Amino acid sequence: MPDTTEWREIAKSLTTEEQDAVHTVDSTIKRGTLPSAENLTPYFAVIKKLLPNGNITHNAVVLFTLQLFEQNEEVKKFYQSYYPLIVVDEFQDTNCIAWALLKKIIGDDTQLVFLGDPLQRIYGFIGALPRIMETTKTELCMTEIKLTQNYRFRKNPEMLKLDKNIRLNAEFCFAPDIVDTDAANLPIFYGKDQQCEAQLVAAKVQNLTPQSDVKVAVLFRTKKSDSVETELSNLNISYFYGMFSDDDSEYVEFHIKCQEKFLSRFATSKSITKKSLLAFSETVRKEYTTTDKTIGSLFRLLDALIEKVSTDYADLSTEDKYTLILDIFENRQLKQAMEYVDSNIILTTIHGAKGLEWDYVIITDMERSCLPAYPICKNCSNFRATFQNHKCLLPNPLDDRFKEILLDELSVFYVGITRARQQAYISASAMNANGYSSIVSCLANIAGIKLVKADTMATS
Repeated sequence: MPDTTEWREIAKSLTTEEQDAVHTVDSTIKRGTLPSAENLTPYFAVIKKLLPNGNITHNAVVLFTLQLFEQNEEVKKFYQSYYPLIVVDEFQDTNCIAWALLKKIIGDDTQLVFLGDPLQRIYGFIGALPRIMETTKTELCMTEIKLTQNYRFRKNPEMLKLDKNIRLNAEFCFAPDIVDTDAANLPIFYGKDQQCEAQLVAAKVQNLTPQSDVKVAVLFRTKKSDSVETELSNLNISYFYGMFSDDDSEYVEFHIKCQEKFLSRFATSKSITKKSLLAFSETVRKEYTTTDKTIGSLFRLLDALIEKVSTDYADLSTEDKYTLILDIFENRQLKQAMEYVDSNIILTTIHGAKGLEWDYVIITDMERSCLPAYPICKNCSNFRATFQNHKCLLPNPLDDRFKEILLDELSVFYVGITRARQQAYISASAMNANGYSSIVSCLANIAGIKLVKADTMATS
């Protein structure tokens, strides 16, 4: 069940039994299992009750389509012939109902191209299937083509080595055969407390951006960015605030308003020019009497999208521009315009940064109980241990159940690292954001990574 203000308001119109029906189906999908017919009957009844008010869950859209295909063979055959080629991006994030729907529209002659990276599966907590790439090769007899080098790091041998070594840890379940001489250097800022860590991060940001075309992203596992924001402000460094998630009420509401105003203006006349888009943006602004930090950032994203469409996508047909923009609003994807905002410094979460890239990236709070998260660390056999040099280590031996959990966390770490074109840094402190003593995360101490003290001088 989506935990948003929007959903909580909708849920008030439902009985406890109806809420339970929705929760049961959504929980089943998150566990990677298709809902049973017994559970779907009351679920569909709830969705049909919500539809007259314009409300429907994303899962319901997929489940209704699956039901349509199962009950109407000719409709399914039509769509199998209608799509001769199917291309799926970010395939590693496919959940069980999306996988079931995909298989329904694949015909005997359908050509398939699936693009994905198992190590970037960071949405396992919402149901992304853990071994979907292997499943696909088996069930659909597809040919796997592996890319062996991260193009972002082609000019940085040390980052290429880091990328390779993290992937080897994933491939060999944290027991890769990597000799010390092949370890990659990873620069770290380490402070005695959160304020000290934030000061080191802010100083590095200041020295990385002497040129107007350099972009730096400071990434967080959680939404606690206050310390870094304070230190950036102390140095008079402006930044873009992108600390929101897909389910935040303000983020969701903003997309809904944009979609409504966009359809109102362009649904009948799709004359999309920069002037008309700016006028559309102004109508959205009139919906807000005050703009807090998040709303202000969302308008900056909207401005960046309009500029992008008006310049880089100027050659698209009017229909394609209309479809592109509407799709962004419908799927709450304004955050993908983050790398186009007029700011050298971006603050956002690792999950919010997925699919984006900047010149430099700093991953903050690289500590035990943050990455990996506390519920994982508290069940680790090393949780009560104190190690030398402030470094946490993986438990030895590492049982199979714990390996799967840590691989998911390694994916989050890897996604953060690979947002950088030139260099990635990490930061940590002896005192975590909750005020408890801590040590550097085990993920920063896996085989093939050598932590080196980062300086705050400018990088050439």
